[in-house]
Amino acid sequence: MSNLLATYIIGGSGYVSGELVRLTLGHPELKLMGVVSSTKQSQAIETSFPHLKPILTGLSFIDLDNLLNSLESHSEVIILSAAPHGKSTDIVNKIYSKAKQLAIDISIIDTSADFRFRDPKAYEAIYGIEHAAPALLDEFICSIPEIKTSNKTPLIAHPGCFATSMLLSIAPLLSNEFNIENVSISSVTGSSGSGALPQTSTHHPIRTNNHYAYNPLTHRHQPEVIHILEHITGKTINLDFVPQSGSFVRGIYSTAFIKIEKIINQNNLQEAFINYYKDSPFISIIDQPPKLKNICGTNYAELFVTVSKNTVVVNSAIDNLIKGAAGGAIQWVNKIHNFHPLTGLSQPSIGWY
Repeated sequence: MSNLLATYIIGGSGYVSGELVRLTLGHPELKLMGVVSSTKQSQAIETSFPHLKPILTGLSFIDLDNLLNSLESHSEVIILSAAPHGKSTDIVNKIYSKAKQLAIDISIIDTSADFRFRDPKAYEAIYGIEHAAPALLDEFICSIPEIKTSNKTPLIAHPGCFATSMLLSIAPLLSNEFNIENVSISSVTGSSGSGALPQTSTHHPIRTNNHYAYNPLTHRHQPEVIHILEHITGKTINLDFVPQSGSFVRGIYSTAFIKIEKIINQNNLQEAFINYYKDSPFISIIDQPPKLKNICGTNYAELFVTVSKNTVVVNSAIDNLIKGAAGGAIQWVNKIHNFHPLTGLSQPSIGWY
């Protein structure tokens, strides 16, 4: 009898879902039982992800009813949600309720925004819709695996890709009590961050050989980061955030300008970041600004830190689809189930693409 953990993916044919499929099929402790799509039921998964054909072995999409009916055949289940914002809530709530009814051990890692805020009013204010399962919000923790938290739960709301990049840059300074006065971050993202459905902003003639900011100081990840840090660390920061669109496909490159109360030197700053991430195998503190090609296609992140008087600058590079979503979700699976952190996620970047 197989000891592999039954794993279901919800969210159908989007980019993050595709990466979850790829990573799950390559994970030695997981068994992919089904991928839920509301529009492509019974279609071969390879029609949406032809690049995964060699490892899909004839798998087809299922609908939510198929998943719910199959739960009773498992004693333990992992749910990885890449459903869109506003739609994940109802799906997750139905699965969680059925699992509890059947006394099944269930882990849920949701990469949408639906469980990132403890207050349903905060969610409604940002996304413009009423939360469909407010009673579940207190059950979820929203954080990245690298941020230490005393709470342990199998229900995780993984922060967005921009938020992941920002949290990695800010967290070490909070933990070491540098008394942050203000944080200003500018992040450039690739076109895959806008999702698989075509949009004006990601149309090839618009995006290629172009660079532009959007939603300056009003992007939804700005209050998200403030909320996460306040909930996890008890500290409130002043944060200004300007996202930008780059002409590449994958990756996020962030530059954080962080004003701290006291003046520190470069060695102390470097040591603070190295110590904070000493048990985080996916984070490298390097001695020069990072390059996206070194981390794209991986769950790794590279950070470069420098300081002048009381101004700290952090350059960070992550893959938005993996470290910022699917890989971060698998990393949470490893953490919840006490697998080695690198399990299923140790692949290096291909470098040239």
